[in-house]
Amino acid sequence: MGQLIYYYLKKSRFTNIMKKRILFIYGFGGSPESTFCHLIRKALPEDEYDVLCPEYPQEDVEKSISFLEDYIEQEHCDLVIGTSLGAFFTLCLSTSLARVVLNPCMKPSVELPKLKPRPDHPDDKLANKVMIDACRKHEDEVNLRLKNRSFKNIGLFAENDELLGTKYKKEFKAYYDDARSMPGGHHGNKEAIPVICQAIKDALKPILFIDMDNVLADFKGYVEHSLRSEIREKTKNLDETPGIFAQFPVVEGAKDVLTILQKKYDLYVLTTSPWNNPTALQDKQNWLKLHFGDMFYKRVIFSHQKHFCLLPGAWLVDDRPNHGACLFGDHWLQFGEGKYKTWKEIKDFLMEQE
Repeated sequence: MGQLIYYYLKKSRFTNIMKKRILFIYGFGGSPESTFCHLIRKALPEDEYDVLCPEYPQEDVEKSISFLEDYIEQEHCDLVIGTSLGAFFTLCLSTSLARVVLNPCMKPSVELPKLKPRPDHPDDKLANKVMIDACRKHEDEVNLRLKNRSFKNIGLFAENDELLGTKYKKEFKAYYDDARSMPGGHHGNKEAIPVICQAIKDALKPILFIDMDNVLADFKGYVEHSLRSEIREKTKNLDETPGIFAQFPVVEGAKDVLTILQKKYDLYVLTTSPWNNPTALQDKQNWLKLHFGDMFYKRVIFSHQKHFCLLPGAWLVDDRPNHGACLFGDHWLQFGEGKYKTWKEIKDFLMEQE
């Protein structure tokens, strides 16, 4: 009986709930039959991913953006991928979903007028002035990341892009950080698929935020065992002591466990910096570099409003409920208390999560 139930569930449409749903947005003049989309769909395990590629009203920029945002909500998408002009639309979207953009056309108002009909294809569609002007209105918010609320944006740039070259890679990296190279040219090719699939997996990793004090850095242990007794007795607020945040040892097990967790999670430090300690912020950053190397390079957030980082599926390891940590609800793992007294217990729990 159990085997029959399993077989039914495996074959039924309800198994789609467990799949990651990816919206693919094709480029200018493209269609749902996009080569890149076909290759990606073929490369990803069918039982783990659905790659959706709807037709959208490309010539009307505002309608396209509205249609794609509605589609994301209706189809419960987990990730957005766009190529060329589709990548531009991908970066325009008002969503917190992660995004992967392939050979993004960052300035359509510059690139679209250059397009000419292909030899023997006199009926090739070209962009009209209305479309170009509409794209221009969105270019600043895309290139300067003014409205993009996503925490993850991965840009893949072909090494031999015959249309755009690599001129937008540097601009992309200035605001979106994660710019990578992939083999091949501007249009779909098999050589680029392994790089694209890896970017998809990286983009879909759940985010794990980690507090510093008494989670990574052993504040209590330092105060109890290393700080001179006269300083402890005379100082009312130890966290306001200049230089103190440079002194802490690493909490036992933190480094080894995070090395394991980073294979499954996207790691960020989310910590506060005492307002009345003039050296705290820089001391904390230097401490992370000293003890964790590049693990948290450009992945450190200082905020007294931690709930501003409350993203779908994100986890937080923090020892206290303060500064909005408790608003993570079941995704707040209170370090040092209850089930999560050590980093081993944190690791055991997080590695079991789907």
